[in-house]
Amino acid sequence: MSSTFVPPSGKLDAQFVIVGEQPGKQEVLRHQPFVGAAGENLNECLHAADILRSNCYLTNVIKDFDHPLKFYFPTMIGGKKEKVEVGAAGLEYIAKLKLELQKTSANVIIPCGNIALYALTNRVGITNWRGSILESTLLPGRKVIPTFHPATYTQEKLYNEPENYLNKYLIVNDLKKALRESYYPEIFLTPRRLYTEPGYYDVLEYLRRCREFGEAGNTIWWDIELTPKTQELSCISFALNDGECMCIPFVDSKGDYWDAEQEMVIMKLIANLLGDPEIKKGGQNVIFDSHFLLKKYGIRTVNLDDTMVAQKILYPEYRVGLNFITAMWTDIPYYKNDGKIWLEGTGEYKRGWEYNCYDSFSCAAAFPKQFGELYERGNHHAYFSKQRIIEPFTYMMEHGIRVDLNGMKLARDTNEKQLEILGEKFKVITGEDINVNSPKQLMEYFYVKRGVPSYSEEGKLTINIRALHHIKRSGRCVEECDILLQYRKLHKQLGTYLNLENVDADGRIRCSYNPVGTKYGRASSSKNIFGTGLNLQNVSPAMAEYLIADEGYIIYSLDLSQYENRIVAYVGQIPEMVRVFEEGLDSHRMTGSLIFNKPYDQISDEAGSCTIGNGDASERDWAKRSNHAFNYGMGWRKMSQYYEIPGTEAKWLHAAYHKAYPRVEHGYWKHVQDSLQRKETFRTTINLLGRSMLFLMPWGDKMLQAAYSSVPQSTCADVIDSRGVSFTYYNQAPHFRTVELLTQVHDSIAFQMPISTPLEDHAKVLLDIKASLETPLEYMKDKFMLTPVDLIVGKTLNKFSASSRKVKLADMDVPKLAQKLKEIRMELF
Repeated sequence: MSSTFVPPSGKLDAQFVIVGEQPGKQEVLRHQPFVGAAGENLNECLHAADILRSNCYLTNVIKDFDHPLKFYFPTMIGGKKEKVEVGAAGLEYIAKLKLELQKTSANVIIPCGNIALYALTNRVGITNWRGSILESTLLPGRKVIPTFHPATYTQEKLYNEPENYLNKYLIVNDLKKALRESYYPEIFLTPRRLYTEPGYYDVLEYLRRCREFGEAGNTIWWDIELTPKTQELSCISFALNDGECMCIPFVDSKGDYWDAEQEMVIMKLIANLLGDPEIKKGGQNVIFDSHFLLKKYGIRTVNLDDTMVAQKILYPEYRVGLNFITAMWTDIPYYKNDGKIWLEGTGEYKRGWEYNCYDSFSCAAAFPKQFGELYERGNHHAYFSKQRIIEPFTYMMEHGIRVDLNGMKLARDTNEKQLEILGEKFKVITGEDINVNSPKQLMEYFYVKRGVPSYSEEGKLTINIRALHHIKRSGRCVEECDILLQYRKLHKQLGTYLNLENVDADGRIRCSYNPVGTKYGRASSSKNIFGTGLNLQNVSPAMAEYLIADEGYIIYSLDLSQYENRIVAYVGQIPEMVRVFEEGLDSHRMTGSLIFNKPYDQISDEAGSCTIGNGDASERDWAKRSNHAFNYGMGWRKMSQYYEIPGTEAKWLHAAYHKAYPRVEHGYWKHVQDSLQRKETFRTTINLLGRSMLFLMPWGDKMLQAAYSSVPQSTCADVIDSRGVSFTYYNQAPHFRTVELLTQVHDSIAFQMPISTPLEDHAKVLLDIKASLETPLEYMKDKFMLTPVDLIVGKTLNKFSASSRKVKLADMDVPKLAQKLKEIRMELF
């Protein structure tokens, strides 16, 4: 026997069996499994799950420390590309584990980590399989519930992977499930009936039952799948509850599943069901499915619940994929691999149909539990607010925005010529024939031939934008860096924002919206499922210039002015900041006045007026960056790294800012910290609309910085959602009938209205939305107004365009605003 051999511990008749991967140094020294750092983590998790360690039989698959795990298991890859190689010594240990565990009597075996998962179930990918209730393949008939290994969040691991700390709560969740399952040996999963090869009349009868089920006040859960490669509708499933679901196929291995007349009847019934506002429907990331059906078939889907939205509000730090939700809330074992195989164009259609059903089942099983926790935490109102924006976002995704194609093409031509000129200029300056798009050639030039100190990120040599700024600051190769920085900016514009492939055939940009795309509730946007569109949240003014109003329309953009700063000011009771907003001043200019020690009206907003960093920004720019960074706890080192400025300059800005606003730390930060530490709000912050946000990461700077930003950012997101997007879209007032929503970006919404609509109606719409957005918020029983809402009127989405005008809405009534809009219209048209 090896001198590093570590035997199991615990009684053979223990209530639980816990199987690790391999002993560590502490285990070898103490001759017992799970007694090192991982063992301490396990003890905490067992305690949190109300399980006594004395009720556990503890062992490892590999019981010595003679060789690393790679010796026993050369390859262990999970996910889509499953691959396992087991050495002879590994196979021998698995065989011994089988004999060992046959002597135990526990109803539940808990494998920790990938190696134990594979040994007991012949599966790989602990991230996917954790929390599933499985039958062991090593010991047929025995129940297995896998979980992460507690070693994944030891202090040593957290240094490089701090997010692994969240594994602790998942382990506790899995152990609680194991506790419930430990009282009987059988695997009792919820009985589920799948109809996957229905006949025509079976479908008609099932859809009739769906309607009756929905009309009785129940939620119908649904999901679609698209055919591999062609991205056409392959099938749709409807779950009446957690136990019954039908997949309605439209294609199979032979081609069309129905004849044309049958398919038309079925699609009409589906359209009537999904479009009925009195029947509740639900799904996962349901905005994707609803937009697809709207675009391809004109089916408008309304009254929707979404498990992804619920999950993001409940646990903003965790993933929101359906496999994760399924493991957390249901007894459905991981099933996504079968679906992935089918979605890649291989595997049987029937497996794909079953996969489709389980997507609906998972939502049906998870959401009632999710909503129960939302209600317990008082976050159901936040969920309802997010739920309501699914329909308007779907509308915006399909409506799209008209593109000035001629302008884009001209800009592309100009960019391409400038890129060619810059490339040639670079060759002249360097005296070498260098491909400016080749990182290898550029690193050879800078780091070898010119002897510039090399720049690395995460241990890898790079010549990215940060590297170029770093080289430029050193005073070496300044001209070459300037050319490359300009080249890359133009190249990005060409490939991302001026890419005509992003435009649909009808000359419109259509993005895909995620209503909970960011951690604290702001929407995000991206390319859509059809491969067009782009991220509208990051569109530059130069690109926004080509996003234009439809013929005969005018665009209005309403923006919450410096909203986050206002919340910090009032919640933190910071007098210097409050005064700025009460007097209608520019907060960034005032910050510049305080940190640069200059009169307010002498703070420049002209590019290049400040020497900080590369000297290409203004004093107001650096004041604005300081507001955003230091309000939320960013330190000077992080600012130096983030903005690529010398540490001495970042340190000076940090000190000057906190000297100007001492109550940022002693007022606002203290308020947030008090909320995190109070018993009744432990580890949560609460925004000004009542939404609470739970923080599970380790207490420290990273957690506090996230918490500081959560209150303003989530408040802003909730206000723009409910008082902006939803207020506008669902408004039944007659003057709102011609409003067409275009975008929701950061703290603003944009819409267009026909020029033919009376100007008084335009004015009424704008003032109504303004009043909604400026509804007073309450803090410490005091109400305060967050004003003003900025208005931009124009022919494009570029707020800085020559064809746009800024309008101050303060003290405006309908006649005054209508007259102002008339003047602007005469100027622009």
